[in-house]
Amino acid sequence: MAREGAKVAINYLPAEEPDAEDVANLLAKEGIKITRIPGDLLDEEFCSQLVLRAQRALGGIDILVNNAGTGGDFNPDITTYTTKQWDRTFRTNVYAGFFLARAAIPNMPPGSSIIWTVSDVVANPVNNVHDYAATKGAVASLVQTLGISLASKGIRVNGVAPGLTYTPLIAEVGMTTEQLLAFTQTIPIKRPAQPVEMAPLYVNFADKNVTYLSGGILQNNGGTTAYILE
Repeated sequence: MAREGAKVAINYLPAEEPDAEDVANLLAKEGIKITRIPGDLLDEEFCSQLVLRAQRALGGIDILVNNAGTGGDFNPDITTYTTKQWDRTFRTNVYAGFFLARAAIPNMPPGSSIIWTVSDVVANPVNNVHDYAATKGAVASLVQTLGISLASKGIRVNGVAPGLTYTPLIAEVGMTTEQLLAFTQTIPIKRPAQPVEMAPLYVNFADKNVTYLSGGILQNNGGTTAYILE
């Protein structure tokens, strides 16, 4: 987004400050400045403040990307899932985006765009990320229902549904190297995606020329049509 000329504010957990600084420094070498606003999206009040601070720093908001995500254990046995884990996954993947959209929408002008990160597991279910999959199903429904309800305001809502992508989430859900390698053999392209291969889809949804697409979810999954993860 920044490389395409957008003024960008990013959010991250305070513990992730070194990563945020790396991103800022990388873009600074290209003459691009971004606004950094650390804080926890599980905090409803912070989400409202985040939108307000971003608005002030950027001079307004016409693009909102809900990309924060987490998952529980890489585990098929739902009887071992704790309520705490289930709550954390839903609050991160669903509630945080809801908090941010609710705060931003009243001040987003016609022509604005909200983009959610969905997941390929919605169309191609797997058997061992029950909490994560459930949240992404909820997000997919939000994309579609908000795409309808916000059309009258001139705000488009769309989603990107990545397949297996090489991010820290892979380690967070407990996927081992062996499991990762085995899984990639079920993908026609035979490897996980890199984040840079997802980025253009978000930029495209935000393009002001893409005026007739709302409520859509675009899969980017290495050619997969359906799979079952053993």
